[in-house]
Amino acid sequence: MRKDDVWNAGMNVAWQNYVETTGKNISLEEFMSTPIKMYRGTRGQTEIKSDVWVSFSLDKKIAESFGDQIEEITIRPMDTWGSYQTTAEGEILVPKMWLKKKGLRN
Repeated sequence: MRKDDVWNAGMNVAWQNYVETTGKNISLEEFMSTPIKMYRGTRGQTEIKSDVWVSFSLDKKIAESFGDQIEEITIRPMDTWGSYQTTAEGEILVPKMWLKKKGLRN
């Protein structure tokens, strides 16, 4: 399987999760370029320096179940690595380099 195939699969799963979570039935093309709010809940734990991505949720309540410190970002799905699960929190993988570029991480 090529890298593009994996990324396309991740985008399709992220889109399906978005439609299911929000009830907004938008096209995949519209989804890809629309800035979307995502959430991450923590309890103040430190990040692992070698990680290359950070997981966020489309659902704030799910993020809150991971901790009371809620981080909110707005990002276009095309700037993420997508989602690779359709159950539980349906996390979206955001590259740490994008967060660093936006001044949200060191």
